[in-house]
Amino acid sequence: MKLNSIFLSHKKGTENSETIAMPLPARVKISMSQHMGAPCEPTVAKGDRVLVGQVIGESNAFMSCPVHSSVSGTVAVQTLNLRTFHYGSQQVVSICTADTTRYRTALAQRISHTETYH
Repeated sequence: MKLNSIFLSHKKGTENSETIAMPLPARVKISMSQHMGAPCEPTVAKGDRVLVGQVIGESNAFMSCPVHSSVSGTVAVQTLNLRTFHYGSQQVVSICTADTTRYRTALAQRISHTETYH
């Protein structure tokens, strides 16, 4: 593998392993602070339905980036997660996942929509 004149060898012993699809978790917690920029404010509320790829957090600060949902489901709760090491407490959106059929359909639609514009 070559990355900008850097050569990496494949010594993990996994290059010939088959890919295994992992099941969706029942609930995911998505942090509103995922980079060194300003944390986002949730744009969803408890009970809202979200699709994979949907924006769930935004900020108008100079250095920020929106947070997108990695799953489809229903927003369970917004809370402060006090277990962060570097930044103290931060906001987290908890989403109860939907069935995998809706997830895969939403993902396929988002991918085909993205490919149309690139």
